Amino acid sequence: MKNIAAQTEKTIFAPVMSNYSIISIESIDSYNHGTLYKDEIAVFENVCGKDLNIGYGEPVFVNAYSYMLCVSGTATLSINGKSFVVARDKLFLMQPLFLFRFMDASEDFECMFLAVSPSFGDKIQMKELLHHIVNFIISYSQPSVNISEDEHWVLSDAVSEIKRQIERNAHLYHEQLIQNALIRFYLETDNIIDKVDSYVTGTIRKISQTKKNIDKSKYSIFQRLIVLVSDNYRKEHEVQFYATNLGVTVQYVSLVMKRNTGRSLVTFIRELLFCDARNMLRLTNKSIQQIAWDLNFSDLPSFSKFFKKMSGKSPLEYRKG
Repeated sequence: MKNIAAQTEKTIFAPVMSNYSIISIESIDSYNHGTLYKDEIAVFENVCGKDLNIGYGEPVFVNAYSYMLCVSGTATLSINGKSFVVARDKLFLMQPLFLFRFMDASEDFECMFLAVSPSFGDKIQMKELLHHIVNFIISYSQPSVNISEDEHWVLSDAVSEIKRQIERNAHLYHEQLIQNALIRFYLETDNIIDKVDSYVTGTIRKISQTKKNIDKSKYSIFQRLIVLVSDNYRKEHEVQFYATNLGVTVQYVSLVMKRNTGRSLVTFIRELLFCDARNMLRLTNKSIQQIAWDLNFSDLPSFSKFFKKMSGKSPLEYRKG
């Protein structure tokens, strides 16, 4: 085990980005005023230059599956420490917990930014969703895909349709309409990705792929850890779970997280749980007991103690404002 860790250590450690925060869709909306549904899915559109703000220029972890489609102009993004140029001929796919920084934009930069919470994606029942998740995992090392002008039109229309359905809040089947519009977007995105045989592996990938049979050797321990945390932090709070699934020691997986983010894995998971807890208390009518269950705390006192330690207030005090 130590030999594996030693061989991998030189390639997985990125520069420490300790000045970051974890933000939700609702947090993005607070300074962008998008079209939002329950802090679960939103479409943001800027109209000139730099008026799209995500973290006010600071590095942030966005707790959502995010898609950026440029309409005009150009911008520069930093994703996990690597810079990318955003232009009309590229679609960006950003996983939950990507370290993301919106750095610069031309005066004529316009874009569409779609954000989908993991919980909203979990509600969709379709066999193709697994394939979309696989595409997202593979996109970790290369978060952009080239698109043609026709593909750009199809995707922008699909995003606009999601926005239109979010706005139909008087419809009896409001959420189902949004889900159907999102499924269309997923299918259009996968159609583009699957046709690009040089996107990752040099061959057209098979739809039967799943998370389990992806060649894990292509991904660093940190990349795989981020995917694991994103999928499991609500249910699995202990470091041992992540170490066991990655086949490394607790000490090593903790070191990987510390060196890449400046935070311990325990702290990182707690911050994610606290982000979810705040959103549930503010934006839902769930009882505090139900929130504690949803986030897999052993009992209500344990959740209340955790929340008060993180915020200085009890869950009830926070909910009352």
